[in-house]
Amino acid sequence: MSSFASRGSDPAAGSAPVSRATSWFQISVGALCMFVPGVLLYGWGAFVESIMQGNGWSNPQVQTAFWIFGIFEACFMWLQGPIVDRWGPRIAMIIAGVLVAFGGYLNSTATTLTMLYTAAAFSGFGASIVTCATIGNAAQWFPDKDRGLAAGVTVMGFALGAGVTILPMVEYIKAHGYRETFLIWGVLMGLALAVLALLMRAPREGEVLRVTKHAITKHQYTSWEMFQTKPFWMLLVMFGSVAATGLLVTSQLGPIMTHYKTHGLTVGTLLGYTFTGFTLALFVDRVANILCRPVFGWLSDIWGRERTMAFAFLFEAIGIFLLFQSVNHPLMFSFLSGLVFLAFGEIYALMPATLTDIYGEKHAATNYGWLYVAKAFGYAWAPISGAMFVAMQDWQWVFYVNATLDILAAVLAFRLIPARREMRYP
Repeated sequence: MSSFASRGSDPAAGSAPVSRATSWFQISVGALCMFVPGVLLYGWGAFVESIMQGNGWSNPQVQTAFWIFGIFEACFMWLQGPIVDRWGPRIAMIIAGVLVAFGGYLNSTATTLTMLYTAAAFSGFGASIVTCATIGNAAQWFPDKDRGLAAGVTVMGFALGAGVTILPMVEYIKAHGYRETFLIWGVLMGLALAVLALLMRAPREGEVLRVTKHAITKHQYTSWEMFQTKPFWMLLVMFGSVAATGLLVTSQLGPIMTHYKTHGLTVGTLLGYTFTGFTLALFVDRVANILCRPVFGWLSDIWGRERTMAFAFLFEAIGIFLLFQSVNHPLMFSFLSGLVFLAFGEIYALMPATLTDIYGEKHAATNYGWLYVAKAFGYAWAPISGAMFVAMQDWQWVFYVNATLDILAAVLAFRLIPARREMRYP
């Protein structure tokens, strides 16, 4: 399969243009595939306490598995990018299904930290392939018009997967234990990826027409050329800073609420389901994380990527500060945690859209793979924050560090506009 760069907008050069419905169908399939890494990432917090209690491991020891998952999910996407860019998403997605299923099996049988960490590596690598293939495919089906919205809908699946499964997963852990939950859910997700892979493909030459809506690059930057420009490094710092806040709440929500004695307090009932402080926070976070991705993607198509990101990052800084002020009030804490996710989730829509605007879509999957490495800092923050808590016996400074990182990201988002104007082809 030829690369997308050779697929021009001239119908005579290849296949006839396809309808927008075909493009959106591919985006929908990609969003369904993104359920899987979403469940693997955002569902982790539901397992932490059970793993600690079942094996006698400490919070930093268990959260190191989360960091290892993150290293493999974030730091190796650039290896998969050239394969996806050249051969398309289908084969990659089948491989991802096998890795996810095997990771679930290893997690279910892990009796040592080494086994737990190995399982995290397999699951993380599988999740990385899914993200790489779906984001790269979205960039190719929407080369300019509605790119932010298309990316937002794709990564909405990442949050939606956790949103629709988190409460059933918590209940399944209660009823059957965390080991069986790892096994059953891992195998089912692996099978789902293999089936959905059969529906995915990249656009053929001439199938997608350009409809200019934003000022985007005409040059298709390689990764090496991208490294020589200032905007990439600014985006890298922004990505890592904001990811650290969202992944802190994702990974440490249970331990934080346990420390402040709000984890198991009943806060209300809805449709016959009784919510504790912890389960309500999980539910609110997932809803916020789902909604923010297409909404902010759509807004960025209208307002501009940089302005939208700056607003969201400042919003997250305020949210994380208010969240700490409410740690002793489970109902308020649950809803304020949603504010953090409203701003956190948008990076997965706006970062790939912004990167492709600046550097082109030919190497979209590979280039985004390099930017995605920044997420590893967010994952590393999980065990680091756990160690800070053990040392200080309080989460206060962890929250304050995160608020500072969000403010830094907002400042850089404002500075990205002049940095793009100054950029020249290296």
